[in-house]
Amino acid sequence: MSRKIKVHASCPYCGFRQAVSIYTSINVTLEPQLRKKVFDNALNRFTCRDCRKTSLVGINVIYHDMNKKFAVWFNPGENIPEVDMAALMKVSKSMGIGEYLFKAPKTSSWEEFKKTIRELEEKS
Repeated sequence: MSRKIKVHASCPYCGFRQAVSIYTSINVTLEPQLRKKVFDNALNRFTCRDCRKTSLVGINVIYHDMNKKFAVWFNPGENIPEVDMAALMKVSKSMGIGEYLFKAPKTSSWEEFKKTIRELEEKS
């Protein structure tokens, strides 16, 4: 299942702070339209209400494809919190999902995130 939350983000251009909805987990098997959002650079971006520039919210996101049995982390500069890993372990055990969630590669840039997804799709 995909998970969407509300956070307060500051515009990197003008500093204006606003509430935005972002994903921390996307499951493209259950919600295939989210794959398109990733590759269109539309996921987890917001347009500042003050200066009108668009920015990426730099927050951890896991991309999960249950059909092809792979996952990829977008991890912009910090370690993945233990609470996120514990939640993944609990969900994967309850759903009978394999260990691939725990072995998911970590990427630090959006372009690397997309490239890794494409590579894993080709291998599946």
